[in-house]
Amino acid sequence: MAEKVARTAAIQEVAPDVLVVDALPIVPPELRWRPGQFLSLRTGDRRTGDANARRSYSIASLPNGAVELLVKLIPDGVGSEFFRALREGDEIHFTGPMGFFVNDLAHAGDAVFCATGTGIAAALPMIRETLARPNERGRVVLYWGMRNQSELYWVDRVDALAAGSPRFHYDICLSRPEPGWTGTVGRINAHVLAATFDRPVYYLVGNGNMVRDMKAALLARGVDRKKQIRTEIFYPATES
Repeated sequence: MAEKVARTAAIQEVAPDVLVVDALPIVPPELRWRPGQFLSLRTGDRRTGDANARRSYSIASLPNGAVELLVKLIPDGVGSEFFRALREGDEIHFTGPMGFFVNDLAHAGDAVFCATGTGIAAALPMIRETLARPNERGRVVLYWGMRNQSELYWVDRVDALAAGSPRFHYDICLSRPEPGWTGTVGRINAHVLAATFDRPVYYLVGNGNMVRDMKAALLARGVDRKKQIRTEIFYPATES
């Protein structure tokens, strides 16, 4: 697959070790994608000398020309080292967009998005797409799991969606909140499972432990795997 090229337009740190990177496609000058899809970036690996090492990042923006990426910097991460060195004006070489974690073509009932950390990058444009559909009436619900208040970002974005559509509701769940937090506490799993939905489709994205455990719990409750569960793992499961 031939590589494409974009030019970095802006880099912003929105939380500790979390970057938002805006890039403009230049080869080709226009890029189309479905919300939820990702790009495979040629980041290289300085440790091994592999110039062709690649890492994948979901596109956080709607298909409108510019590409927005949300990047979590992790110690010794191959992609993280690439983005730490990235500057405005630098080129990004990638393949895609690609991926099958996208909205169903129609929702008969509710769409339930369960995201942890930077999994919000895939979930948010999918939510926007769903809310823009004129013929759907079901609720669109987001459960977003983070550890504590210092990690929060894009709350203004979800607030704006909630203010703009009575169909949309969200719950930010902090697993290790600092004193003063008055919102939801704990991992998102229990809160999702305690809620009642109408003919839901569940979109699970982010930490592999959450995706695995949520999927298992939903299946145990009789949720249809093929018809009602969609998954995308950002970080592999680490617990047995």
